[in-house]
Amino acid sequence: MRYLPHSVPSILALALGFGLMMQTEAVEAASLTPTEAPPSPLHRDGSSTGGSIDDDAGDESGEGSAGETQGKNKIEEAGPTAECDRLTAPRELLNPKKTVAAQPIDWEHTLKVCEAALEAHPNEPHFHLTLATALFHLKRYVDANRHYKIAADAGIPAAQNSLGFEYVRGYGVVKDDQKAFELWSKAAEAGWPAAMGNLGTAYADGIYVKKDALKSLDWDEKAIEAGN
Repeated sequence: MRYLPHSVPSILALALGFGLMMQTEAVEAASLTPTEAPPSPLHRDGSSTGGSIDDDAGDESGEGSAGETQGKNKIEEAGPTAECDRLTAPRELLNPKKTVAAQPIDWEHTLKVCEAALEAHPNEPHFHLTLATALFHLKRYVDANRHYKIAADAGIPAAQNSLGFEYVRGYGVVKDDQKAFELWSKAAEAGWPAAMGNLGTAYADGIYVKKDALKSLDWDEKAIEAGN
């Protein structure tokens, strides 16, 4: 833990110390799953490019529900583009007040829909991101990363953040903290809240950079202000 100089009022030092202690407990308690399950509160994006997501899009997995079956029946009506966006959208954005219990996502079905969406829009990087989301949840990390990279190279911050997550965890790639940090930095510069939170974790845990509690808190505050 970093301590403030003795010239700073002790109450401020205590407040900072308490905040760091709480942050440390949060880091230890957080879980990273494929939506995902980190020992540290890292955030992976997995949906559209227009909203902030943490670990995120479609945390739930499992067999399709009655609601998903109804969704399948609407594909012809809505088209694969809309259906792919619906299935890979962040659960909290679809239901922010949690008025209805989130339904499990049928990721095999989602994969087929998002493949059709990308086929219909081959030059749209957004659909590489949504396809990567489905592949990630099916643990097809190598394939997911190929599509994440296409979207990330096109400048989509959600894809940059998610690809950074893959590098820091070594999912389908050789673990590379430097690449993860660089990708998070690009996404954070673009204003992506989850990437800001990941930079906060990087400075807290010493991921590629030297541990720096003040920089960690600064990025955490920016992430919160940005809606993470």
